[in-house]
Amino acid sequence: MKFKLFEGEQRTPEWFEIRRGKVSSSRLGDWLAVSKAKGKEGQPLKARLDYEKELMFERQFNVSYDFFVSEPMQDGIDFEAFARREYERITGNSVAEVGGWYNDKFFSSTDGEVTEKGKKKPGGILEIKWVRDNSWTEVLASHEPSVAHQYQVQGGMLASGHKWCDYVVGHLKTKRLMIIRVEIDPETHKQIEESLKAELSIEPYNLDNTHQFEQAVREYEMEVSANFNVNKKNDLEGF
Repeated sequence: MKFKLFEGEQRTPEWFEIRRGKVSSSRLGDWLAVSKAKGKEGQPLKARLDYEKELMFERQFNVSYDFFVSEPMQDGIDFEAFARREYERITGNSVAEVGGWYNDKFFSSTDGEVTEKGKKKPGGILEIKWVRDNSWTEVLASHEPSVAHQYQVQGGMLASGHKWCDYVVGHLKTKRLMIIRVEIDPETHKQIEESLKAELSIEPYNLDNTHQFEQAVREYEMEVSANFNVNKKNDLEGF
């Protein structure tokens, strides 16, 4: 399975356009949620079906699906640059930000491409997570990423072609970071690649009784803008 590098910035319109409608590494836990029960092997579970609805929405309408941003997710956005800087300070490694790797089925945007201290070329990737107490204690006990994060880092290695990922997990309350080196897992890569061959199990949305209003809303916005300009002019003339 081959991938291309998107060299632009993350969370830009171009980034969202490339990502749209593709299985993402951050959602592999949902994508791989299929039954293992005898006689029902491979049947989608609720998490998979819910994710398929999002993917169908994006593919059918060519727009990005709005998703809920939890407090830990927002922490990850707000403190990503800080964690990256701290990782460089602690390890001596250097991190280059990347837009992501993609093909027609899959998209993975990591939190950086890592060049180890003393080396000239990048050899791994970086994945940063800020967690709350329950997840932090689980990581402290196991010194391993959660199952969902394991899939994410393996997906990142699959797409980037790198052999390891430094998983950086931070906890704001205790003011601590943990760095866990995760190596490539060929069996998980095989599982991901096989899963990406599958088509969505749900049908496109039935658009009966829906009405397209793109042109109408454009005309309405022009009308509102024109009325605003007229009212503004009248207000200025009143002085």
